Amino acid sequence: LFVHWGSKFVGYTVDEEEDGDGDGEEKHNKNNKGRISVHFADGKVTRGDILVGADGTNSYVRKAIFQGKPTQLNILPVGVITGELSLSLAEYTHQFELGRSMCMVNTEQWRFFVGLKSIADDKQSAEYYWLFYWRDDAAKDPTTFWPILSSSHARLSFVKDTLKKENVHPDLTAILKNQKEEKVQAMTVKDMVPIELPYSPVSLLGYAIHPMTFFRGEGAINAMV
Repeated sequence: LFVHWGSKFVGYTVDEEEDGDGDGEEKHNKNNKGRISVHFADGKVTRGDILVGADGTNSYVRKAIFQGKPTQLNILPVGVITGELSLSLAEYTHQFELGRSMCMVNTEQWRFFVGLKSIADDKQSAEYYWLFYWRDDAAKDPTTFWPILSSSHARLSFVKDTLKKENVHPDLTAILKNQKEEKVQAMTVKDMVPIELPYSPVSLLGYAIHPMTFFRGEGAINAMV
């Protein structure tokens, strides 16, 4: 199995004949036989029998399938500010006391979620992420929504100030003390009703075929089902 690291998918063609000649790494793909040619931005072309787009909510493969009639994603009225950071052994041990993998603060206006991403092999550090989100009709237009247009400093200040005003316990907000501003981003939340694909050897998987919100663990639950 060859992985084309750093390659960007730009399109595909379905061939009439299931044969071809290859050289280099593609000789290992059964002499480069296959119905589909996948094209990359750097000019590379690889072939196979089936193409599965598992490239997420903004799937390039989905766009290629429906290039004549592109599918429309729904942008939901939810504002989201998120951050990532590394915690030391002592810091993530404290997080474990709050929740082994996650903890959450809920109010009627907003939610603050903290989750474990990974633990280093030597157990001396761990990667965490957090999400602060709230209902906001203005979020449906990302071109004018303030978190999208604002600086990372403004986003982080907004989260810290909101949590402080609500008198959230310091243990639950301690993770923000070491947050680097450049790692704070705003994002849009999108979903879409699953679509019927045309008959072909090209298919979609996961969020590429059914983008969902991250609320209530919908993505993970549907994947397991």
